[in-house]
Amino acid sequence: MKLFNVIISKKDSADSYKTKAEALYQVGAIELKKERINLAKNYLDKAYFISNRNNNIEEKSKIVLALSKVYEKQLNYKKTNELLKQHIRLKDSISKLDALKIGVEDFKTFKNIERLKSIEQLDKEN
Repeated sequence: MKLFNVIISKKDSADSYKTKAEALYQVGAIELKKERINLAKNYLDKAYFISNRNNNIEEKSKIVLALSKVYEKQLNYKKTNELLKQHIRLKDSISKLDALKIGVEDFKTFKNIERLKSIEQLDKEN
């Protein structure tokens, strides 16, 4: 916990957003496990705010899921449901981005194969 608190207390900067959001998330998750719901909510809300700044969808997704558990513990099922829907939308976005990455890798592989074929064809002609 001490290390997380050191990270959390650092001044906000573009470089610290990712680690600070992660530290806040981790402390929030620990507080949630200890059933200190209000503390967990405070840390997770801060983590969510920072994750919006650095636009890390994966991080935001896990924070939203943890926040849904907080609201479930508070018996606020409407908010829990909203957050779970948001979590699913974020996961879908991640899946789409991953599919695009796979598409890019496949394209690179295809281009490399085409280059090799061109080189082989030039070798045969010479």
